[in-house]
Amino acid sequence: MAALVEEQLRPALRDLGTPIVAALKEAARGGKQVAVLVEITARFDEAPNISWGKELERAGAHVAYGVERVKTHVKLALVVREEADGIRRYVHVGTGNYHQGTARLYEDLGLLSADPELAAHAAAVFNELAAGRYVRRHPAPGEARRAAQQVFIERSASC
Repeated sequence: MAALVEEQLRPALRDLGTPIVAALKEAARGGKQVAVLVEITARFDEAPNISWGKELERAGAHVAYGVERVKTHVKLALVVREEADGIRRYVHVGTGNYHQGTARLYEDLGLLSADPELAAHAAAVFNELAAGRYVRRHPAPGEARRAAQQVFIERSASC
């Protein structure tokens, strides 16, 4: 995180793993704008997630705690950087939690992209959820798998 320049970091976190929390705290303390959406309806992980959210707040991050009565099972991270040629956004969309323990148990897919359209969609999701509004995108299990497969097919075809 230390190599990043004037950027915003916006992960949506569920089942928070400590390396991610440590990196986000370091970024916030280093003057980066860190905004985090913390899932508080994560089965069995509510208390640790809230605790990590408080740690992030103390480090200077802006923390939103999900949307009331809605399970926000988002696997999304957005980095906004100022680069030599202007502002650039990087987005990671995945099927798994950003947690080192469960990452060793499950096989997940992830897409890391600087595609402006995809980054704009990610930013819209964060803005809506941080404002406490529920946005029906592609709810699981019905639509999410089909929508994710389509994104992967389209993006991999352009590589």
